[in-house]
Amino acid sequence: MSRKKFFNRYSILMSALFIGLALALALPWLADIQGIAASPDTASGVENNLDAVNIIYVAKTGDGSAATIGWSTAFTNVQDALDTAAILGNSEIWVAAGVYYPDEGKSQIDNVVTSTFVITDNIALYGGFDISDTHKSERDWVNNVTVLSGDIDGDDPADANGVVTDTSNINGKNAFNVVTARGVSGTAVLDGFTVTAGYASGTSPFNDKGGGLLCDGISSLCSPSLKNLIFSANYAKSSGGGMTNLGTQSGISSPSLENVSFINNYAIQGGGAMFNNAANGGNSSPLLNKVAFIGNSTGIPFNQFTNGGAMLNQGISSGISSPSLTNVIFSGNSATRDGGAMYNLSISNGTSSPSLTNVLFSGNSAGLDGGAVFNAGPSGGTSSPKLMNVTFSGNLAGRFGGAINNSGSDITMTPEVSNSIFWNNQDSSGADTISATIVNKTTLITITHSLVQSAGASGTGIWLSDPSFVDGGNNIDQEPLFVLPVDPSTAPTTTGDLRLQSGSPAIDMGNNDFITGVDTDLDGNNRIMGAHVDMGAYEYQIPYKYDRYLPFIYR
Repeated sequence: MSRKKFFNRYSILMSALFIGLALALALPWLADIQGIAASPDTASGVENNLDAVNIIYVAKTGDGSAATIGWSTAFTNVQDALDTAAILGNSEIWVAAGVYYPDEGKSQIDNVVTSTFVITDNIALYGGFDISDTHKSERDWVNNVTVLSGDIDGDDPADANGVVTDTSNINGKNAFNVVTARGVSGTAVLDGFTVTAGYASGTSPFNDKGGGLLCDGISSLCSPSLKNLIFSANYAKSSGGGMTNLGTQSGISSPSLENVSFINNYAIQGGGAMFNNAANGGNSSPLLNKVAFIGNSTGIPFNQFTNGGAMLNQGISSGISSPSLTNVIFSGNSATRDGGAMYNLSISNGTSSPSLTNVLFSGNSAGLDGGAVFNAGPSGGTSSPKLMNVTFSGNLAGRFGGAINNSGSDITMTPEVSNSIFWNNQDSSGADTISATIVNKTTLITITHSLVQSAGASGTGIWLSDPSFVDGGNNIDQEPLFVLPVDPSTAPTTTGDLRLQSGSPAIDMGNNDFITGVDTDLDGNNRIMGAHVDMGAYEYQIPYKYDRYLPFIYR
């Protein structure tokens, strides 16, 4: 099957206009991005995260004569800046708007697919500058689009900013991994870029995954700081089209992500946007805050590995893959098999038990089971996520479990859910059945202070008839009154608005004890507006602050 056939099914879902909006408006939490320009610099005149910092400038208009002096004498490519920073140490690289390729500035033969931007400790790579900027606080990465592109032979159709918006547009030679990190801590910083057109199509364990970014924590540490990024249309022959985090052989690969979007990334096997792999005593548990997964997918129908349209978390042989997600959106993602948005797999004493707070699963689809989430614990693994203030609606499974499918080999899987909403999801049984909401196989799921469609209120219905549903109390089964419901039959889709209307039975019905330390909801508003927290990812606001039905990600 040709590469384009893999992708054409998804190309309609996200158009170039969609990416353009993402670049212009980014994430809801960045609506006041211009406020950055108003913040003062430090007394030294340079705002930085490093001691004794060197500043290295990169701009397409530079002459390369003295890159540590300013924009007019800047390097014209990022690779030269990285090479210089490696010599100087403790450096910030300031990159002006433009498109940059990992093979620029190298003496090798042009268009080498193994070319990659390597980020290292004590080097911070910042994009989003205009050549008139004199301080880092003036940076505007939304409007000064700064692109790290894997299109090393320059033949991929892209938008006006040089961003490839669909993996079907990848042609010719592309870098296997646009960015690579190995043996790094949080002092390795990547901030303010769009990473696009990585094509991990090789045959080795390193070049068949992580088209956008490969974080290699095999027998080592790989936990960089990633901020203000967009991963657009990156591909992986194996897993993790946008990003792969490998924490194996007792290694750790747990980067921190803040204000990051994954849009239209694709992997043939699993984790269209992100693959977190922990094995042999390793750990791959990234920290995600204010992250969006939009329109990512996996391919090859009914292949047993095409799971986790957006994210695949895998803990094998005492490995731990338990990411922490706060203020995260999964919308319009699809898997041809299981886990339209997220697939959590644990095998041979492995663990895959993510923690989710203020998370939205909307309009995701799976060809078989788990329209939004599939938790799998065969062969002695543990997959017991904790979900707090999570909303599931408009998700579609071709077979069982429109929202969640839990499948274990024994009672080692015990997911816990609180303050959450499950409404209007669909599977082969329809859109108003308990199967369309949650399916359990050799699993105990505990649910408390939540709205669960077709379960009945606490003390009735499924809580009495099915012992796999453990009644934690204060559960309800009523229409939540979303502002604009999502039709699950249209999934994958990014339509709808799942905030609460006035009079919703979910308002003030959560338990405050489950959100200790969480001050805001998915919109960044106060998490508790009344006596009690609301159910779901959004807290009802008085008055309702939005006057137009734009896709929620752009609000």
